[in-house]
Amino acid sequence: MLVAIVAAILMALGGDPADATAFERAAEVVERRVPDRDRRDAAVELLGRMQETVEEMAAPPRPMVRTVVDLLRRHRIAAADLQRALEPLEQRRIRLEERLVAMRMLLRTYLTAEEWAEAFPSPEG
Repeated sequence: MLVAIVAAILMALGGDPADATAFERAAEVVERRVPDRDRRDAAVELLGRMQETVEEMAAPPRPMVRTVVDLLRRHRIAAADLQRALEPLEQRRIRLEERLVAMRMLLRTYLTAEEWAEAFPSPEG
């Protein structure tokens, strides 16, 4: 039961590693589709940094995780103690998400609407 609780908490605070493959696919499209070398190189470099950020989100630092795990192993814990232990993980997640959004906004300046649509196709098809 403890493992399930820790896994659920960490999944909620981390990124989805599957998102990283979306950036790899987008970089492949950009390499093929963007004719301007400067825009293409800038976009591919930025997509690599975005991929690294998603991977970083998916792997919270061990000391932060250890703090939460140690706390959850106790028979009785106060909600405030758990909240205090989770706060650094939450702040880290927020910083990484903000970084990802800023990079996404910058990426939009490198790609045309058509290039963007091909690199990031809509889920509807």
